[in-house]
Amino acid sequence: MEKSVKISGPRSDIEGYWVSPAGEIHLLKTKHIDMVFDTPELFGLDIEYIKAVFDRHGEEYRTEANARREILIMLFEKGWIRARRYRRPARWTINVYSLNSETKIILARFAAVMIRRGHSPYDEVKLDTHQGQSMVTLKEISQGLH
Repeated sequence: MEKSVKISGPRSDIEGYWVSPAGEIHLLKTKHIDMVFDTPELFGLDIEYIKAVFDRHGEEYRTEANARREILIMLFEKGWIRARRYRRPARWTINVYSLNSETKIILARFAAVMIRRGHSPYDEVKLDTHQGQSMVTLKEISQGLH
């Protein structure tokens, strides 16, 4: 049975999403790291931990450098998925720790929702895992990457 998915906000040319380990889709208003800072409890974190990572790296909060990378990798390892649709080139990048059976199901639901929201099933997707990268389409992802 497919979960009810609610995404607020209009579809635009540049979109970003966090997909939780439970398959909940969260539309971004700005950058992925901003959402982590603004709603740390959603990710099972607290703001003091996030700030400590940035402080340890000597980086300004919310910047996109080593601290952000460390936090994102930790979230991927916990099952979070980062998705971004870029305008130039017109393609998606989806970061996920690994392509196990649970992750494939969550990705298939995500891709099906994006297709229903008006994206082409033939949109290119750079799928980035800790094991490497591959190019697929939204349609292939929606079909479970068979």
